[in-house]
Amino acid sequence: EEKRKFIAEQTAPFEGFSILLNHRADMYPDIKDAGADLILSGDSHGGVVRLPFLGGVYGNDGNFPDYEYGLYEEEESTLVVSGGCDKNPKKMRVWNPPEVVLVTLERE
Repeated sequence: EEKRKFIAEQTAPFEGFSILLNHRADMYPDIKDAGADLILSGDSHGGVVRLPFLGGVYGNDGNFPDYEYGLYEEEESTLVVSGGCDKNPKKMRVWNPPEVVLVTLERE
């Protein structure tokens, strides 16, 4: 609750487009109502282990992470989760190559 209040205070009345950068994708349920139009996240690294047809089966936040990779739209908020770009050979990545995401914003 304290984190949600802090985030809401940071994004409160703003008439432009707001982007929230948040390291942990698994926090999306707690921050999606903070008022940001777009949330960019990573940390689950797309599910560190990905299997064809199943997607991410293991991520930094546990087995079968809810927000493991891609685009999520809930209520008035949009979350983009990157697969991450860490190429550290000591960290396991299975069928999940490093990536950098390019997001293009357009006016309506």
